[in-house]
Amino acid sequence: MNTIDQLEAEILHLPPNDRERLALAAWESLMEDNDWCSSVAVDPDGLEIAHQRDSELESGRVKPLNRKEFNRLAGFRTQ
Repeated sequence: MNTIDQLEAEILHLPPNDRERLALAAWESLMEDNDWCSSVAVDPDGLEIAHQRDSELESGRVKPLNRKEFNRLAGFRTQ
């Protein structure tokens, strides 16, 4: 197992709040990386929508959906 696989396994065993903290830190570091942001694999429109949604959640203008509600609204069948 290589180092990144080991790190991933360790992260996935952390409590949700710790995983969220690490995910946000990783995301913010990507947003500061000009090479990554200008990559053809990055969807600038999708990033803009994600930033808008984040702002709406942070301001309290919208409430987050739980997985069950998201799946219902998206038309996914739940078991």
